[in-house]
Amino acid sequence: MDMQPSNLENIQNEYRRIDEMWLRVQYRLMIGLAFFAFSSELVLSFLLNEVDLIAIPFSTYLWKYLFFPTICNAFLVFAAAAAAYSHRLTLTQKMYAVSLALTIMAFTLYTVHSIFPSLFLIFLIPMVLTVLYGNLVLTSIVSSLSVLGKILSDLFLFWDPRRPHVFSNQESSFDFGLSLLLLLLFYVLFCCLLSMERLKNEVSLKLEREREQLWQKSMIDPLTCVGNRQAMREAFFNVEQTLDVKPFSLSLAVMDLDDFKRLNDTYGHVTGDRFLQALGKTLLSVTSDSIRPFRFGGDEFCLMFYGHSREEIQSICQQVQQSFFQKKVHPPCPPLSISIGIAQYTSTDTLSQLFDKADKALYPAKRDKGSICFYHTLGESGY
Repeated sequence: MDMQPSNLENIQNEYRRIDEMWLRVQYRLMIGLAFFAFSSELVLSFLLNEVDLIAIPFSTYLWKYLFFPTICNAFLVFAAAAAAYSHRLTLTQKMYAVSLALTIMAFTLYTVHSIFPSLFLIFLIPMVLTVLYGNLVLTSIVSSLSVLGKILSDLFLFWDPRRPHVFSNQESSFDFGLSLLLLLLFYVLFCCLLSMERLKNEVSLKLEREREQLWQKSMIDPLTCVGNRQAMREAFFNVEQTLDVKPFSLSLAVMDLDDFKRLNDTYGHVTGDRFLQALGKTLLSVTSDSIRPFRFGGDEFCLMFYGHSREEIQSICQQVQQSFFQKKVHPPCPPLSISIGIAQYTSTDTLSQLFDKADKALYPAKRDKGSICFYHTLGESGY
């Protein structure tokens, strides 16, 4: 039986959901950038042709400045789509793939149109979009590739022959150095923002983790280490929520130690506590995702069974009885037997009603000490 996720898990799942949402937004922005670039290049091509400012054949111009970047961008968009909607990649791998594709797109557009010095700002698009993931490593990789891409394009790639070399004059050298400095300053700013955001998130998660640990401690019986009565209520509430979606069988076994009061009166409460601790350890030994132990109060304990048949429940209860009876808790004391009453949940039951039915089945079990009795719908009890 799967338990309800903790608040910490809910927070982490919400972070993941936000990252998935932003991944889709980032991909759509990538499509938008590719379409805007194509539209701008198309309009610019025909305007320049109309005013006779194109020095090369118009077909060559279209190939170099319209068709080639458009083909590259289309390929990158499809590659990003394949990554974003892949069932094999993790979310982190998808984030890296789409971000790197967007960085290459920025590099392509800048290289093709590097005659416009201010176009280096296009590298800020992938840098800014990765910041929102809150992933410092990803932002560092994208920023580094953006800076290296600009250096590579300015120093070695001359797609537009009219562009002067960055060191051909003082003004070009100044523009080159200033653009790199601005990209680096933006990267430092992004790192500071990410560090502060990560610090805030870590503090929030730490406080939530501590709060959850305190809450979990409040659900544990300190003497026997099994769930307490409040934990039993929480478990039953979670089960009710699950039963509305996915029906399964639920049973409750109520048990107590035979002659426990006499043992307390004879050997003292410290010895009685040792027997309670021994029973707690015995119940914890059979605990699983589908079996949960609780201490209701005093020497009365419960086992909640999810999806078990009557035969399986009886077998597990007998295992508990035999294992506990064989324990040498306090050698001077004779071993104690366990009587158990069991009831199955129906859709009309509340927790108190289910417990009441199991408790009623416990009465005849205690008359024949060490027995197991089941509650019947007609109000009778028996083996």
